[in-house]
Amino acid sequence: MSPPPGIFKGGIDLSTGQLQGSIALPNTTFTQSEAGVGLVTATAAIVQTKPVTGHVNIGTFKVTATSTFNIHIVSMYLATPTVPVALPVKAPIPVPPVNLVGNSCTTVAPVSVTMSGTAHLGSASTFNGTFSIPDFANCEALTSVLNEEIPGPGNTFSATATPS
Repeated sequence: MSPPPGIFKGGIDLSTGQLQGSIALPNTTFTQSEAGVGLVTATAAIVQTKPVTGHVNIGTFKVTATSTFNIHIVSMYLATPTVPVALPVKAPIPVPPVNLVGNSCTTVAPVSVTMSGTAHLGSASTFNGTFSIPDFANCEALTSVLNEEIPGPGNTFSATATPS
């Protein structure tokens, strides 16, 4: 899942180097495939649960920041919602879309990702980190399926910040 670019609003206390702010990311839609066949198309939201906090070394511009958020799967639909039919009908019958995860599918605990990198004044800066995804809850009949496929360690995060 790769969310589209978002907006970080925050500040740095120049006397201590403490960083604090908030990040807003648009929802992202992705298709989960198995053996090259799209099975489901899902939309997920990254929902901040705490302010972004961190530290900037004013001398070297090295930045370390932690973002804490829940992953909310807003919707999940069959990627090819049709029912095959017997001949002589020539086309499959479309199936009305049904949100397979309901309205409350979210991680059971917040995700915490600590990212680091060097800030470049006046140009793009890239920050990277790794994180674990906890289990999901309230995903209707798909809760156990999602918990077999998504949660776990070793997820990577990369963000490029550009000054506005």
